[in-house]
Amino acid sequence: MAIIDWPTAPTVGQVYSFNGITYVWTGTKWQTGTAPVSLTGPTGPAGGAGTTGPTGPTGGVVLLTSGSVSAAATLDIPLTAYTAYRDIIFVLTNWQPVSDDVNLSMRFSTDGGATYLTATNYSQDYLQIGGNSITGTNSSGGSTISISSGVGNLANFYCSGIVELVARAAAQWTKAFFNFSARSTSSGRQIRSGVGYYEATQDTDAFRFLYTTGNIFVGDYAVYGRV
Repeated sequence: MAIIDWPTAPTVGQVYSFNGITYVWTGTKWQTGTAPVSLTGPTGPAGGAGTTGPTGPTGGVVLLTSGSVSAAATLDIPLTAYTAYRDIIFVLTNWQPVSDDVNLSMRFSTDGGATYLTATNYSQDYLQIGGNSITGTNSSGGSTISISSGVGNLANFYCSGIVELVARAAAQWTKAFFNFSARSTSSGRQIRSGVGYYEATQDTDAFRFLYTTGNIFVGDYAVYGRV
């Protein structure tokens, strides 16, 4: 009986016949068949790159500006450059007044900070903890929003807190949430948390912080935007 003499080093698709049977080399083995195995053609050229899509907004909270204030009647922060942000967050740290036992307040502007609204359209609701008691207040008809009371002017009698400005669009009232702590000789330690409004539809584009009496002696601030 004849012995199959397989070709050495066959190539893919090579045909070999023996004793009336046709074999085809697949690349790994000889298999019976009547036609060569089709070969894979070369890879074609890569297509061109597609058009780059638009850049999406930056997520989370972004620092917009920061700094310090001293020997000033007010801190005014225009917001006209930050219209891309849904909410604005103000962080005030270690604020100290010239006068003792005064309130820290805020006002809004609709002309980029050229003027600030002083009409009695401000209202607020807050809870305050101090002197071993908790009190609640809701008020309207004010010319400012009082965000912290009993701020002292002695060493380490600082005021610190956060204000979050929401609802800036012209179709609704301006709304700002706040949470502050302070200390003074007469009032002791105070914590005030609440929300303030300007009861008119407007586009608020600047923010002012001020004490009810006297100047700001010293303080740091940072402003963040949230999309």
